[in-house]
Amino acid sequence: MKEKSIITHYSTTSMFVLFILFCFSGMSSTYAQENLIDNGDFEGNWSGSMFDRKPAGWNVNGASIADRKENCPEGNGQTCLMAYLNGGSISQSDKSADGWRTGVIDVEEGVTYHLSLWCKTNVNISLGVIFNLHQKTIDDEIYKDRIECRFDLTSNGWVKMEKDIIIPTGKNINVTSFSISIPSKYTSGGELLIDNISLTKKQTDNPNVDTKPERPKNVKYTPYQREITVKWSATEDKEITYEIQANGKTYSDLKSNMFTIEDLSPHQMYKVQIFAVKNGVKSDEESQNILTQDYEKSKESDERIPYLYTIEKNGSCKGRFLKLYYNDLANPNAIITYKLDGKSITPKNRILEFPAFEGNYKRFMLEIHIDEGNDYEWDIIYNELSVQNF
Repeated sequence: MKEKSIITHYSTTSMFVLFILFCFSGMSSTYAQENLIDNGDFEGNWSGSMFDRKPAGWNVNGASIADRKENCPEGNGQTCLMAYLNGGSISQSDKSADGWRTGVIDVEEGVTYHLSLWCKTNVNISLGVIFNLHQKTIDDEIYKDRIECRFDLTSNGWVKMEKDIIIPTGKNINVTSFSISIPSKYTSGGELLIDNISLTKKQTDNPNVDTKPERPKNVKYTPYQREITVKWSATEDKEITYEIQANGKTYSDLKSNMFTIEDLSPHQMYKVQIFAVKNGVKSDEESQNILTQDYEKSKESDERIPYLYTIEKNGSCKGRFLKLYYNDLANPNAIITYKLDGKSITPKNRILEFPAFEGNYKRFMLEIHIDEGNDYEWDIIYNELSVQNF
């Protein structure tokens, strides 16, 4: 009986161990996320002739590609995709019976997805990855929104590019397309290698994960010729910062409730996206397409005179820090020099600082010389520029 008791105890322990192993196995499968990109490592079948190759699960639009026997550092196979830098794109293909849908990846609103891909190039380029978000119905596909990621690549070997993608809420989005724009950079021998593309759903069932902050409210946009000023309601939450995306650039860790986007072009449409960020978690985006102002005079006009719109029409300046933003400046790389009361002064970060003074106002003589090249040259003089003391 004693021996039988020992055997029974051993059996119970074994069952307990098996139960623990089963639980850990279940946890592992729960947190292992499925790659939503079909054949993202390009190890599947390739079809087509030498000049018309296509990997399984992908569409090729106007791009010249081929399979290359090379792997990124995380690659498990021996094949990657090689594209010549002559434009076009590659995108996930439609497996449906009718074959017309572009939204081929199922997504959920408010959920964060993690994108990663390995790239290698022998020419410095900017790579675009585009998600066109749709509402998929039985007999239609309704466009709702767009997310574009930009990755700057240099010719330094394989590089892993990563980005978190948050699907906006309140738009009935349930599918997305996925495409990569091949840059048009006609350089002899210019190539781009792509491997191990992955899009996975990030876990959101962790009780310690912070909830998304509210999106910025009362956002107002003021367009100029080469700048757009964005302003929104301030928050009392000191942990909130802001992020703005526009013109292929991202401006992060903004603590003020106002920001000016620079280096734009006159009379062009720009999509401006703004997010609130708290503890690394982004809000839903607040976005708007904004058209910058056109030139007041044509670039070739003899009447065109560039001027600082940050100086009031009455010849005054609000504060000792003058932002050097121009209208009717045709060449953004023009050589511009400044003199203050007859002495040369060098601005910093497009801001000209007037010397400190006592009292509410002081008058300065500001001389500006602008040389755009091609015989376009001006001298602009403010004899008595009234500057407020703040």
